[in-house]
Amino acid sequence: MSSLPVFTEKNPTDAQLISILDYHYGDGLVYLPENTPWSLYTFARKLGYISEEGYVTKKGRELLAQYHECS
Repeated sequence: MSSLPVFTEKNPTDAQLISILDYHYGDGLVYLPENTPWSLYTFARKLGYISEEGYVTKKGRELLAQYHECS
């Protein structure tokens, strides 16, 4: 059973975006977590959180920083 938020093809929530952005390595490359819909990754790219090359963008890092400050 996955603990990732369910993605419904609408605008993703911050929690859904963070669930995918958190799966990056030191170089910033985002890896798609198991059982995560490809459409969520694509949506994150369209929204500017992941670059065309697959790296977390400045916008994505800012979202992650906000989330980690609050938790």
